[in-house]
Amino acid sequence: PEAVFGDIKYNHGFKRFRLRSKAKVIIEFGLVALAHNIRKWANIRNEMNAVIS
Repeated sequence: PEAVFGDIKYNHGFKRFRLRSKAKVIIEFGLVALAHNIRKWANIRNEMNAVIS
């Protein structure tokens, strides 16, 4: 888990929340986590395609 937060913070520039209120922060971090997972999935998919080709 720490590596994920470090990656989000240092490699993707997410250092603080831009919105206030707990509900908005939960939504904002959900979007950040979603973007991280999509990037991770895309990298795995590209690696699998390279192996297959």
